[in-house]
Amino acid sequence: MSIANLIGTSEEYVDRASGRADKPPKNQGRVYCMKFKLDGDVVYKIGKASGKSSIDRFMQVLRSIYLSYQVVPMSRLKRDRKSKDPYGDEKAIHNLLKIYGYEPAERFDGCTEFFKAEEDVILDAYHQVIP
Repeated sequence: MSIANLIGTSEEYVDRASGRADKPPKNQGRVYCMKFKLDGDVVYKIGKASGKSSIDRFMQVLRSIYLSYQVVPMSRLKRDRKSKDPYGDEKAIHNLLKIYGYEPAERFDGCTEFFKAEEDVILDAYHQVIP
C-alpha cells in the first residue's frame, strides 16, 4: 500500500522516492487531519498546508511540540487532500468540531486547531467538507 493510499491523497501529489507532495496548482492547497497522543489524550489537528505538502507542516508541528514538551508524541497524518479553498474548508471543519476543542497544557505552533473526539466523529466532519 502506498503512502498516498494511507493518508487519503492521490499518487499524483506524492513523489514515491521522497514521500513529499508536489506543490498544488495555483488557487489550491491542502487540508489535513493529524492524530496525536498528547498529555495522555488522543487528539486531532485539522489544518491547511500552504507549503509544498502537508507532510512539511506535520514535521513543523512535531518540532514545535518537541520544543514545548521535550518529547515526540505518537502521531500520524490521517488525511491529506487537495482543496480549491483550503482556508474556507479548514474553517468549515473547525466549525463542525468546535464543541470538541482541545487546549493542551503547553502552547505550541498550531495548538489552537486541536480537537478531542472519537476518530469517526473527526473524520466524518472532515469528509462532510472534503469528500
